[in-house]
This record gives sequence, C-alpha cells and structure tokens, in this order.
Amino acid sequence: MYTITFNSNGGTTITDLTEQTALPNPLPTTTKSGYTFVAWYYDSDFTNEALAGDPLTGDVTLYAKWQLNTYTITFEENGGLTVTDLTEQTQLPNPLPTTTK
Repeated sequence: MYTITFNSNGGTTITDLTEQTALPNPLPTTTKSGYTFVAWYYDSDFTNEALAGDPLTGDVTLYAKWQLNTYTITFEENGGLTVTDLTEQTQLPNPLPTTTK
C-alpha cells in the first residue's frame, strides 16, 4: 500500500491518499483562478502523464499542470470608428484603445 501526494502548483489543495495500490479512478481535479487544469503528471517537467487506474509500485507525488486562460476582447464602438478585436488575451490592454465618432 502506497501514499499519493498531490502538488497542485498553486491550485486548490487535494488531500493525500494513503493505502493505495493504484491511482484513483477518476483522478481528483483542482482549480486555480485564471487557469484551466490540464492533467496530473508524475514529474514536475510534465513529461509523464498520470492516468486513472495506473498501478503503484511506491509512494508517488503527482503534479498539476495548468494552462493560462485566454480571452477574446470585443469592442463595441457605438457608431465610432472600428477598433480591432483582440484575441488570446490574458488581461485588458493598457492603455485601452480609443475610437472617434
């Protein structure tokens, strides 16, 4: 029987599991503001993904991988000159674009 430790990398805490012989199915998920949870990995370099039901041969630490959320910003010019929409943004531009009417 082995212990599974979850390193959420800044996400919500997941309680460690003890006396396990395999990874749980389903694997728990964690949340982090501004990010989407991708998956759990056996290594902090995110090269070896952990899959539900994987058998354990020793204690293991799983690392959460995150993807930064991006957004499209659409501007309503209200009859003014067109301002180009922005894609794949993580925050509002500074300064904000202006339009004229």
